[in-house]
Amino acid sequence: ALVKAINDYTTGLITLPTITFDTVATTFNLSQLGDLKGITGLVEIDATNGVDDTINISLKDLLAANDGKGSIAFEISGEATDKVAINDYSGWNVDSILANQGSYTFTNITTGQEIEITLTTIANTTVI
Repeated sequence: ALVKAINDYTTGLITLPTITFDTVATTFNLSQLGDLKGITGLVEIDATNGVDDTINISLKDLLAANDGKGSIAFEISGEATDKVAINDYSGWNVDSILANQGSYTFTNITTGQEIEITLTTIANTTVI
């Protein structure tokens, strides 16, 4: 909520490399940060907070929260009971072999850009 308020009242880019969750169970979407084109450099979510969290990641939102057109390495840390859903990746291929190792690599069909999402400790993931 605080990042959204700052983002709403700021005309420049906000560098936000890490989002850290409080000790309250959270359902989180990147779009909750407000206009994602106002955010830059987001590469990590740390949901290691001792409670069950639900994190929804859209590739479209993840791209909007990073200012580069190059490949992105993104990490989500949390507990084994946290849930992560990765969605909105039409136009991208996903490497299902790495999924068994807690890492998902999405490759853009047109540009070849890659987004690697690594999950640390989290075992409860869906790609929809």
